[in-house]
Amino acid sequence: MKKAVIFDLDGTLMNTLFDLYNAVNRALAAFGMPLVTLEKVRFSVGNGVGKLVERCLPADRSGDYDAVLARFNAEYAQCKEDHTLPFDGVTETLTALKNAGVKIAVVSNKTESAVKELCAEKFSGLTDIEVGDDGVRPLKPDPAPVLYALSSLNIGADEAVYVGDQEVDIVTARNAGIAFVGAGWGFRGEKLLKAAGAQTVISDIRQLLPIVLQ
Repeated sequence: MKKAVIFDLDGTLMNTLFDLYNAVNRALAAFGMPLVTLEKVRFSVGNGVGKLVERCLPADRSGDYDAVLARFNAEYAQCKEDHTLPFDGVTETLTALKNAGVKIAVVSNKTESAVKELCAEKFSGLTDIEVGDDGVRPLKPDPAPVLYALSSLNIGADEAVYVGDQEVDIVTARNAGIAFVGAGWGFRGEKLLKAAGAQTVISDIRQLLPIVLQ
């Protein structure tokens, strides 16, 4: 039995895509820039909001990056809970893990305040630590945020499993020396996760329980 599960947030525990899409496009529109598609946002998330904005900027408007990022942060702060919900089975699975004595950490490249606010709102009492971009620690795929969460819980990498939905999560788990389980229901999907090297990919979060509790 594993002692802890480290979860990614966007695309793993919560479907945040539409609120991110709205915030990006509101920021772009404020500066007269072309809007982006939902699919563009889907494949631009995962490496922090800075990279999301950078990837959505027109090539000839890179000089506006700082202003657009600031506007995105302001817009997202206002809309981040408009459409965001846990994926099917997530709350049930977190509750089962918690009841079994398993520690639950959320490690995201999202701004740390947003991570904590969303977890408090959607998963009150179910998470033991929430780690995001605090402006100091390097972001995933650097192992620092995962190792920080494990250290805070006093749990070794060999006693935990990391669950994520993107290529960056696979690399993060490898860098941290922790077993990885792919969230096939997330933003990238089973096929892309397997193509990126994930050995274990599940299609429903409830399938995680026997992996963790056996």
